[in-house]
Amino acid sequence: MGTLAAALIALCPAADDPTWSGDVAAILFEHCVRCHRPGEAAPFPLLTAQDAADHADQIAQVTASRYMPPWLALPADPPFLGERRLTDEQIETLARWAEAEAPPGDPAAAPPPPSFTAGWQLGEPDLVLTMAEPFVLPADGVDVYRNFVLPVPVTTVKHVRGVEVRPGNARVVHHAAVRLDTGDSSRRLDARDPLPGFEEMETGEAASPDGHFIGWTPGRTPLPLPDGMSWRLPPESDVVLQLHLLPSGKEESVQSSVGLYFSDEPAIDVPVLLRLGSKAIDIPAGEREYAVEDRYVLPVDVDLHAIAPHAHFLGRSVSCAATLPDGSIRSLLEIPHWDFSWQDEFRCSSPVPLPQGTTLRIRWTFDNSDGNPRNPRDPPERARYGPSSLAEMCDVWFQVVPRRRADLSLLQRDYYARELELLRAGYEARIAWEPEDAEARLDLGLTLLHQGDVAGARREFERAVELDPGHVRARFQLGRVIARAKDAAGARAQFERVLALEPDHAGAMLQFGVLAETAGNLEDALAWYERAAAERPRLYVARVNFGRLLDTLGEDVEAAAEYEAALALDPGAKDVRCALAWLRATSPSAAARNGRQALELARAPLDSEASGPLDLDVLAAAQAECGRFKAAVETAARAAEAARRLGDAAFAASVDRRRALYARSQPYREAQPPARDGN
Repeated sequence: MGTLAAALIALCPAADDPTWSGDVAAILFEHCVRCHRPGEAAPFPLLTAQDAADHADQIAQVTASRYMPPWLALPADPPFLGERRLTDEQIETLARWAEAEAPPGDPAAAPPPPSFTAGWQLGEPDLVLTMAEPFVLPADGVDVYRNFVLPVPVTTVKHVRGVEVRPGNARVVHHAAVRLDTGDSSRRLDARDPLPGFEEMETGEAASPDGHFIGWTPGRTPLPLPDGMSWRLPPESDVVLQLHLLPSGKEESVQSSVGLYFSDEPAIDVPVLLRLGSKAIDIPAGEREYAVEDRYVLPVDVDLHAIAPHAHFLGRSVSCAATLPDGSIRSLLEIPHWDFSWQDEFRCSSPVPLPQGTTLRIRWTFDNSDGNPRNPRDPPERARYGPSSLAEMCDVWFQVVPRRRADLSLLQRDYYARELELLRAGYEARIAWEPEDAEARLDLGLTLLHQGDVAGARREFERAVELDPGHVRARFQLGRVIARAKDAAGARAQFERVLALEPDHAGAMLQFGVLAETAGNLEDALAWYERAAAERPRLYVARVNFGRLLDTLGEDVEAAAEYEAALALDPGAKDVRCALAWLRATSPSAAARNGRQALELARAPLDSEASGPLDLDVLAAAQAECGRFKAAVETAARAAEAARRLGDAAFAASVDRRRALYARSQPYREAQPPARDGN
């Protein structure tokens, strides 16, 4: 047959054969070309009939197995947002088209290729954060987890309603996660690494902001957050962008950006992330169906908004369900064939109500045999919990919102106690595997400390220091628990050793200040706090302690500056707000007083929670400083009455004395402390 005849046959397929123009283009344009186009993550485009014909058999194969489009979850009720799923009829159409040797059909009848928004998909961001310099990914080797610290140049609290990540080089970025660090832990980790960013899966104190999953995966459409669920971005904080990078066989440059979209309104609904899983998994080599189950009973009514499972290459399947108080079972997520390469967040198209007493349940299975084509070890080796993708993980995160705002703190406290148990079991397992692991001893000690077991924490810190005398963090924590036991000399010895190992350790300087203040050596304490705050300007406790002691010593202008620095780090710190408002309203120093700021600060706690006697007393002093004496008298009367209801007669009497001043149109002035003699 001549080439012309063959071409004519291709253009005139059998009547029942699908064609590119009549059937296939519409399917690929709707479901595939978001990634399969130039500049995106997929390895080849599918925009033309020839593009698709070149890969027709492959398309038929990967869609028949449902490997493509990449979507792991079975259909759910309600459905998940952004589902990437072909119908059985569409899969059959692609198979028949490939079997018919990919006839193009009539080019004039083909639908036009879709147009995509250039640049930011959610529109121009209010703020764009970009890596300061590109990171060069080596050509070969294992996958890389790299974290990049993106300072946020805002001077007031912002409320974020949406985030969009632009990976910069989608060919090598497997996925990205966005976290928030309101301290300086990520900056310090970055400073220790000579390359851009730092290489860890754990990101120091950086965490998901206000209970939100934020990230990027290939093919995922960025979505704004639900109405009323913005998250709070404090000034001078850092966005930490974690990239999972896969070598491509040649050096690749990566420079990613994060776009932030702001809202004028703070969050109405605050979500909580609940993690179920295990940190004690231990999967023998050759095990084909290692199972892990976990559960958590909800202490309050919640709405479920999203689910995010996470495991590595050995993960085989995961199921999530809710057992309701009446005994009925509701399936929440089913992934029969887990694929590390296509993990995602599964967001419900409408919230799923789960009443108090509902039991959330998960079940993971893992395959560590040579029959698992994704097993990174050949031959298989024992796999335990660990952040490296060559180790294994076992988590499912549920994003829930309490139905009643008043239940938020109850849920957070209940879950936190449960999370500590999960952590403790994991660290105890690590120590059972590696008894001389000083880092595991430190982690277990910290967990025990949070659980209130100070004696147990001290034993673990002592053992960690014994195993690794140069372990600065373990020695610092040991010093802290020794100080709690009122052994100042023993604590001082530990902190001296910390500073000998790490002369710029601001935490040790802070603790020296606490020891000096406890002993009554206020000048020494002041010097230590000043050193700590200078060494780590974003160390909140150092700022607060420095300001408080300056306040005590009558250095009101300097104290106010430290309080304001502390509030910049944590604008929600009620105790610091009250302290600064009181100082601005009552200082004997005219240079330190500022009635307008005092009034603004004093009102903030009253806007968000029940008014206590101290809140009202501070507000009354601020009103008086602004000349609003009638309001000050009324507010002080409320403060005194609230104190009497609580049985605090002494505080009520002191408020009454201030109220008498306001009634005479006089503001209250704090007594000037005695002059310092320098001792």
